[in-house]
Amino acid sequence: MVQLAILTDLSRCFGCNACMMACKEWHSSGCYGPMTDLNPWGPEPGKSPWSVFFLRVLHVELGEYPNTKTFSVPISCFHCRNPACTTVCPTGAIFKRKEDGVVVINYDVCIGCRYCENACPYGNITFDPVEGVAKKCVMAIDRVYDESLPEYERVPPCVRNCPAGARIFGDMDDPNSIIYREARRRGAVPLGPEYGTDPPSLYVMPGTPVNVAGRDYQWPSMTKEEEFAVRTGAADVPNVLSKLNGVKPTGGHCGGGVGGPTGQGT
Repeated sequence: MVQLAILTDLSRCFGCNACMMACKEWHSSGCYGPMTDLNPWGPEPGKSPWSVFFLRVLHVELGEYPNTKTFSVPISCFHCRNPACTTVCPTGAIFKRKEDGVVVINYDVCIGCRYCENACPYGNITFDPVEGVAKKCVMAIDRVYDESLPEYERVPPCVRNCPAGARIFGDMDDPNSIIYREARRRGAVPLGPEYGTDPPSLYVMPGTPVNVAGRDYQWPSMTKEEEFAVRTGAADVPNVLSKLNGVKPTGGHCGGGVGGPTGQGT
């Protein structure tokens, strides 16, 4: 089994919003777009600006003035192992892909009831009133499976464009993967474990002690592409793709993969 996920190191993230903008740019077209904007520069009388985003950056302040600290938390769909959204969908339009664990939405089947939006305890699903369907982060699987891209580029845009190297992509169910080893080494934790959704995408909290000093990378012997691939987790993409031989991106406007009444893909 493969469970694609993203590990975010909050001690590295400095809230530049590059991940959010890269996600918006990539998903504004193609089979998972468009990410609709209504009056983005508004407001008009009686209206407010409104946009679809698959990823948002929260800014959290801790402590009491003047002894406060602020840190940023990029948040998008966690592709939970027990997703609450799939269990409430009356049509099976939103489902968890058995092959790679990614939760996707088939827009042709979605009726816009917004049950999934209300069921997600993290607020990671958005309703698009233009198309009348629910939309969310899909781990950019159309990019991961895009054979026209070099393997070191086949990671989600939020991972690829982070200037601080705060995000790592990979198979969280593979103990030998970069993302799994880093999560264990850094003591990564899920957000909202009390919800029982078991999200595989984890966070390294600020100030968390490191179990082993330094990543075991041999930087001087690597090319820039190899260094980039290790830093983002893309170095594991060939291994992931070997397990997913023949798998294609589905959901969104990519078509196919309609879920069943329990939210499981077919």
